Amino acid sequence: MNQYDMERGANEAAGEARSRRMFELFRQVSPDFKAPTWQCPGCGEQLARDEYFWRYHTATFCRCGKEAWDTAYAAYKRAHRPEVVSSLLSAAGIPRRFANASFANFQKRPGAVEPLAACQRYVTDFGRGGVSTGLFFSGGFGAGKTHLAVATICALAEEHLADVYFATTGALLERLKSSDFDWSEVERATSASVLVLDDLAQDGLSTYDRGVLFNMVNDRYTAMRITFFTSNASEKSLIEMVGGALYSRICEMAELVPVKASDYRRRSA
Repeated sequence: MNQYDMERGANEAAGEARSRRMFELFRQVSPDFKAPTWQCPGCGEQLARDEYFWRYHTATFCRCGKEAWDTAYAAYKRAHRPEVVSSLLSAAGIPRRFANASFANFQKRPGAVEPLAACQRYVTDFGRGGVSTGLFFSGGFGAGKTHLAVATICALAEEHLADVYFATTGALLERLKSSDFDWSEVERATSASVLVLDDLAQDGLSTYDRGVLFNMVNDRYTAMRITFFTSNASEKSLIEMVGGALYSRICEMAELVPVKASDYRRRSA
């Protein structure tokens, strides 16, 4: 089950529950079927009788009907949430190495604690509707940028059912040059509610690469879709590699999160 199927199923279940509740209430008052209105015995609201009175999908259903809808809608989503989260994450393109990345298993070392806290706040604010930009993880090799980015989008999918997608910038641009490239991958990256572009400008970009990257990011910029970026390049290098116009958009699209931790790969070697 995907998110669309769950939403449709939740609306259908809620509509049925509201109809049943309104029918029960309607039967309690034994109304005159010719009367243009009737009074709900539960909340006392006066309701117009719909011409299809046996279904009670009235335009002015009462508080009791709304409560029945809300209860059934929430119950359906709770029951099917694990399926939807699994579907969202399986379609997210997350690399195998980071498939289990989470806030809980992130290495909390000097220089990494504040970025971790920023990501956790972001997930909380996202649920409150207080988020309009993404995050830009900047730091050296092995600082934990990709882990934090993946952990954040996984949390967004698990807690808020966000449609998320992960793409390594260089690999995506390289695959574009293949004769059998599936352009749906670009469409997916462009349309996802939350996208991670990992290792932005890791390698030198050709004129063609820069054009494709600009169009992809600009589409998300104009549509105000949330985008995360990770990069170990300096500001000067980024501007040289992606161009001033794209870098300007990135600055507006994402809040900078410096990750100043040491290289965890060398520490574990």
